[in-house]
Amino acid sequence: MTLRSAREMNGYSMEDIAVVCGITVEDVKMYEEDTRKMPFDLAKKAKRLFRINIEQIFVGLESEYVKNHR
Repeated sequence: MTLRSAREMNGYSMEDIAVVCGITVEDVKMYEEDTRKMPFDLAKKAKRLFRINIEQIFVGLESEYVKNHR
């Protein structure tokens, strides 16, 4: 799943994620669009917040995920 889909499935806004993770909304948007650039410590926070395994987060460009999962 993408970072965006995990966030939306859990009912969080970008602002919620920014506050919890101590980053900006712009950072959240950037990481949602390209998770390859997401720092490992942020991935660990996402894992705990969304209660998922890190392996479940798609690592790459969100547009590639969408294109391959239509």
